[in-house]
Formats: sequence, structure tokens, C-alpha cells
Amino acid sequence: MKNLLYFIAFICSFNAISQTKVSGHIFDENNDPVAFANVIFKGSSISTITNENGRFYLESDET
Repeated sequence: MKNLLYFIAFICSFNAISQTKVSGHIFDENNDPVAFANVIFKGSSISTITNENGRFYLESDET
């Protein structure tokens, strides 16, 4: 039973390591939020847009 718990913990930690999560705010030169801007992981098709406050969140299974 103890070995099974170690195995499950190992698999869960491996899965958590192989994820990339990015969040942030986009502001212009006047320090105003940029609403509905495109944000993309370079070299991929994973993207999102900022909300009306310039905030975004991206998540990928790749590192």
C-alpha cells in the first residue's frame, strides 16, 4: 500500500512539473489597461485575449 501511495505521488508531481501557467496584466505607455489584446505562447497555437481590465491567463500542458 505504501508503494502505491509513493507511485501516485510521483505521477502527480510529474504531471504538475510539465505544465506552464502564465497570468498578468497588459498596460500601454500611459499605464492604461489594454482591453481585448491577443496573448499567445510563442511558437504555439495556445492563445487568449485580455479582459476589459487588461488581465489574462494562459495554461499549457507543455513546459
